[in-house]
Amino acid sequence: MALLLPEIVGLMVTPGAVIGRVLLLRSRDPMRNASTFGLGFLVVYSVVVLGVLNPNLFIMMSGMSVIASSAVGLEAALLATVILLVAAVVDFLIPIGIYLAMGERAEHGLAVAQAWMLRHSRVLTLSVLLGFGALFTARGIVNLAGLT
Repeated sequence: MALLLPEIVGLMVTPGAVIGRVLLLRSRDPMRNASTFGLGFLVVYSVVVLGVLNPNLFIMMSGMSVIASSAVGLEAALLATVILLVAAVVDFLIPIGIYLAMGERAEHGLAVAQAWMLRHSRVLTLSVLLGFGALFTARGIVNLAGLT
């Protein structure tokens, strides 16, 4: 199933891209609109390829989209971006800090933690992605209901 993931994503994305491109070709400035859309389509496929190679990219993009879509000022958005970036590297900083503080005594504990995370990496990744999905859904419902 995992080997088919790129093909499944392509089958889901391609029809929408083709329909969008046809509609843009029928507009008043067809070549510029279709070329712009094609470039966007190329960027999306590039991100999908990078996301398959590094699933954390999707998590980072989800966080950035939450920040970009929020109704806050520039300072708050920059602060949220810094917090997101720190959260993204904390999984590297904590083990390095533990190793620097404890030296070789930390090797066994870090190896056990690494093995557990590798065994459960799909569950951990899906949990984070589902968490962002729930956040987006809740925000959408609140916005549709006019409760903001």
